[in-house]
Amino acid sequence: MPWQPACGGCVQVNPVSIAAGHDGNVWFVDPLSNVIGRITPSGVATKFDIPNSGGSLGNIAAGPDHNMWVGVNGGGQGHPDGIGRIDPTGKFTKFQAGAAPAYGFGTGPAGIAPGSDGNIWFTEFWSNAIGRMSPSGQLTEFPISTPGTQPRGIVAGPDGNLWFTESSRFHSAIARMTPSGAITEWVLHPDQPDFNPYSIVSGPDGNLWYSELVYLAHNPIPAGNIAKITPAGVITNYPLPSGSVATALAFGPDGNLWFTDPSRNGIGRMTTTGTYREFALPKRNSQPMGIAAGPSGRMWLTEGNRIASIG
Repeated sequence: MPWQPACGGCVQVNPVSIAAGHDGNVWFVDPLSNVIGRITPSGVATKFDIPNSGGSLGNIAAGPDHNMWVGVNGGGQGHPDGIGRIDPTGKFTKFQAGAAPAYGFGTGPAGIAPGSDGNIWFTEFWSNAIGRMSPSGQLTEFPISTPGTQPRGIVAGPDGNLWFTESSRFHSAIARMTPSGAITEWVLHPDQPDFNPYSIVSGPDGNLWYSELVYLAHNPIPAGNIAKITPAGVITNYPLPSGSVATALAFGPDGNLWFTDPSRNGIGRMTTTGTYREFALPKRNSQPMGIAAGPSGRMWLTEGNRIASIG
């Protein structure tokens, strides 16, 4: 059930991040065109040009205020990094996402998620911090005491805390942070520094689930892993077949974990007991990236130059 530009691909389109909105639609981000889009369950798409974003649009999430929120990476080119808010009418407002570190890469907003406290939370990849933003745009930052963790994915856990991945080349961990900023870390694979956690989601089983990737520059054969961690910190690993990776994760209405696998040009599904199955995408080199549970009991995903859904 794909959506493509009306001209059949004559305009470059590159949707990456995707999330279900409170309005019953699916929202996506196209950083190449600087567009935030909305697509109905029947596939009718509306795009909102964001010429004033001041950077590259990143991950998107539905906020507790019924607006959509997105990271904006200024790229260290004189544009401050930010968090953008877009309402159902397409009105876009950008709030600064903290001060850039001394070396000038910006704060690097990466993962973004609503918290149980009514705020938006996000990871600051370059600043080694976690940011909290109120619906009105008030920012509070929480530094991570471990240096150089490069936090990436983030999600609100079933315990009311924030859980996020730390994905430095020399440090990989799953971290839990209370709303007041107290952080606990569980270091992963100390003997395999190339394995790094990426996405993280909260599961219907009361656990946190995350994906792990191997740095391809050091390992020419793609390798991936899916794991779960209990709120108490007990980890169970579910290795994927050789050549498979899991990038984005999302739990579906069927209670299973769904993920994108660009290495195998497929979509994977895993039960909470670890049973795995993969579905090949019909279009070659589809480059699936983002995935989200959407309306009508379907999973929606970004796929190269189009949006697709699977039931």
